Amino acid sequence: MSYPVYVEKQYLKALWVSMPVVAAYIAWQFNVGAFSSFSDLLNGYGSDALSLLFILIIGIQLNFGTMTISVDEQQMRWRFGVLALPSWKVSLSDISAVEIVDLRWYEGYGIRVTSKGMLYRASGSQGLRIVQNNGKSFRLSSTDPQRLLNYLQPRLAK
Repeated sequence: MSYPVYVEKQYLKALWVSMPVVAAYIAWQFNVGAFSSFSDLLNGYGSDALSLLFILIIGIQLNFGTMTISVDEQQMRWRFGVLALPSWKVSLSDISAVEIVDLRWYEGYGIRVTSKGMLYRASGSQGLRIVQNNGKSFRLSSTDPQRLLNYLQPRLAK
């Protein structure tokens, strides 16, 4: 395995802001007794359910709160979170074209199926559209798409 020579890490800021707020709200609701019927339903294990909910929230945040793009001499990889699940890779020899594209706000963040192919987005309003030799294309968000494009273009098969 070769070491990556290009690495970009993006943060899904909306997730880093919203998840702690949601967790604090749910904890407050448990504290004031709003979920007492839920706790009764679980036969008094409401605090255990709350603990599991916090673990779930932390897991979602750690696994989907960042996106990392790395490129080495042979492959481009991108992944979400610290667990790298999910992750993808494409060989540079399988890429036929790369271009900078604008990403629209209504396309959302995260992993999306769009009419223009798959979209992997964590931050920013621009990204790269990558067309593979088989005709399929996907888009990756980037905080510095020009830098990534300048790195990829000379390494693509002619």
